[in-house]
Amino acid sequence: MPTFSTQKRIYGASGGGIISFFEHGEEGDCYLQSLRLRIAVSSLPPAEIPELEPEMTRAERIKAIRKVEWESPRVELQLLQSVDDEWLELSRVSCLNRPPSYALNLMQFFTDNGDFAIGPGVKLGARVRDVGHGGLKADDELVVFGCGVVELPVAEEGGGGGSAFGDPGSFSTCTEALISVGASPIRIAPAQVGRSYFAISSQSSVKTWIGLDSEPSQGSGVLLLDKGSSYDLHGFSGALYAVSESNATLSLTVCG
Repeated sequence: MPTFSTQKRIYGASGGGIISFFEHGEEGDCYLQSLRLRIAVSSLPPAEIPELEPEMTRAERIKAIRKVEWESPRVELQLLQSVDDEWLELSRVSCLNRPPSYALNLMQFFTDNGDFAIGPGVKLGARVRDVGHGGLKADDELVVFGCGVVELPVAEEGGGGGSAFGDPGSFSTCTEALISVGASPIRIAPAQVGRSYFAISSQSSVKTWIGLDSEPSQGSGVLLLDKGSSYDLHGFSGALYAVSESNATLSLTVCG
C-alpha cells in the first residue's frame, strides 16, 4: 500500500484561523496511523510539575495531572474535522511550557483503535485558541506531524483482477506476516524472483532500520521512526534485513 506523510508548523504569525494539516482526495481509503504534536511555547511561564505521592490512588494522580494541564497558563489547540466544508471540534489539547519542548500522541484524540479511517473529501485541521493567556508569540511553535497508508481501489480489466500498483493481474497472490526484530540484525525476507511488491510497517514505538541486500546497523539504513511508519518497494526481489533499537514488531506484506 502506498503511504502518505503530513506535517504542519503553527506559529505566532499563523493567527487564530483554521489550519488544515490533512486533506483526503477522491481516490481510495486513507488510514492515519501516527499523529504527534511537538509543543514549544516559551512565552508562557513554565508549567509546574504535579506532586504525585506514592500513597495516592490512580484517580488522585489523574486529578492532579489534569489540574496542572487545564489550570496552568496555556494555549489550547482545537483539533477539527471537516465533512462537506463544515468544521467541527473533535477535541482540545492543552499546550504548556515544558522547556525546551515536548510531544504528545494525537491519535488518542481521534480513535481508540490502531488507526483512524478517513473517507474521501474529509479534512483534518487545527486552530489555536486564546483562553486568557495570549496566543502564540514569535518564538512559539506547534508542529503537527504524522503518517498513514492509502488503500487504492483494485482495477478490473477483461474480467481479470488488477491493482493500482501495476498492470492488471501483476499481484497474483499476497501474504501477510508479523515478525519480531531486536538489537541484532536479522533477515526478514529472502531474495524472491518475481516479487512485485513488498511493504513493511512498524507496529512498535521504537526506531527500526531496514537494509536492502545487506544487514543494516542501528543508525543506518531505511528508518521506520515510530509506530505506523511504513516503507514499500515495487519490483525489488532482493533480500531484506532489519534491526531495531529494542524489541519491535514488523508487519510484512508480500505480493508475487
